[in-house]
Amino acid sequence: MIAKRITIFLLTIFFICLYMLFIFFFQIPEMIKAQDNDAKKVLKSIYFDIQKKEIKYSTLRNLPNNLFFAIWVKNDYQKWLPIVYDRNLLTERNLYNPNTVPNSIAITTRIFNDKINNFQFIIWLNKFNVNYIVKYIVLSFLFLILIYLILLLLIEIFLRENPFITEHDQYYEKGNDSENEYIDYDAPTEKIELSFKDKSKIEKNLNEYKNLWGKNYNISEDFKNNFPFQKLYDLVKIGIKPEKYILESMDIASIYFKWENPKFYLSQKNYFIDIQTKDTLDENNIIIPINGKQKGSIFIPLYPYNIAKLYGYLHFEWNFKKEFYISDILFFLKYIFSERAKFIFLNSSLIDNIIGYLKEKLENENEVYSAIFNVDNKDKMILESDDDYIDKLNSLINNKLLSSFLNEKIFQISQLSYILIGNTDDKNEKIKEFQTWIKDIENQYYSLSNDMGNIAITFSAGISFKNNRELHPIALLNESENNLKSAIQKGGNTLISN
Repeated sequence: MIAKRITIFLLTIFFICLYMLFIFFFQIPEMIKAQDNDAKKVLKSIYFDIQKKEIKYSTLRNLPNNLFFAIWVKNDYQKWLPIVYDRNLLTERNLYNPNTVPNSIAITTRIFNDKINNFQFIIWLNKFNVNYIVKYIVLSFLFLILIYLILLLLIEIFLRENPFITEHDQYYEKGNDSENEYIDYDAPTEKIELSFKDKSKIEKNLNEYKNLWGKNYNISEDFKNNFPFQKLYDLVKIGIKPEKYILESMDIASIYFKWENPKFYLSQKNYFIDIQTKDTLDENNIIIPINGKQKGSIFIPLYPYNIAKLYGYLHFEWNFKKEFYISDILFFLKYIFSERAKFIFLNSSLIDNIIGYLKEKLENENEVYSAIFNVDNKDKMILESDDDYIDKLNSLINNKLLSSFLNEKIFQISQLSYILIGNTDDKNEKIKEFQTWIKDIENQYYSLSNDMGNIAITFSAGISFKNNRELHPIALLNESENNLKSAIQKGGNTLISN
């Protein structure tokens, strides 16, 4: 996605510069030349009539529209005489002085001189004649736009994203490499030199990988009705480590899928590492299935993906007579790496800072609380909006939270999700304060830009109090997170506390 945006941006800049150069160095000179040629034809036709001592009405009627404002000829007494002009345009000052253009048409007028035999002519040309602008400026612009659109189409074809990518793909493509690695395992550090055969295999895997996700998206009815999604949903908790989250997800899924010897290999530097044994995957053993008929060793690429890098593989053994439902497995992988689990894999240092800050508060304050605010329908909003839109909305919400809750420490844990940590002497008063803020819809308008106007959003929130207990900061955070989930399940725009 980033490569495509950069390519389109550079292409746009190139075409703007190309158009400006083309217009100034080629089209404008050509337009002036064409206008001068037409002016000469007009003067030539008038010259023939002057020779006959009479300018015919038919000659004037056939003159081009809007080509000029007035025409003069110098007589035998070396005096300029207007022969074709608008009486409302010329004044006594410039009636016999064609070198003085009225202010009303000075910007649009170009003086053209010509001589035919013994007759000298001056013509006030309309340099903004629509016919010339359309022919030499607009048409060339449309032609370049056509080429530009064709190139955009080619870029879209060759750098297109998979049509089934959802919002989860977006954030895995952001940031630097260190931020995008799932788990920091001790992978081998020596540089791998890929042979031509190795590169060919990797390219083949990437292509098969893309086709796999593009062709398998119809899940089974049994999977819809019987897979324990709620258990996976409950695993997403602040403080859970990526390795534990993945392994527990795999344990839950293994009971349903009945696969044997399941393993997760995640990309670490130039290797794929087993998250349990830390063994390195031999990529020569990888065969990506195109359906559920394959037996033996099965490798399924992890979701999300892009066309440049694989993030890892799910491996399992399949030796049953019946086929496995590859679409169900793909959806399972999509589900565990979804937007809701983003903070597990990214910003681990931020979570550590939150836990550390809360731990200090719990040790030194009597009544401490953690509150998690979540924009309702945030997954849908993130899916349907571009990154700049969401980033600006995040910034506006952060600013409003900071101005509304001056005594709280506020952290943004993921897109449109925020943790507030503080202490209070009156638990009920604090709950009331949060409830008032959430229910005050008039206070939840955010002005993004003049084009977008104001956007109204609602929040769900979960809050948990220490209540004079001795507890770990993660326990308090998980309580507020569970309360948030209950608030969301009630339909949103709600606060639930313990």
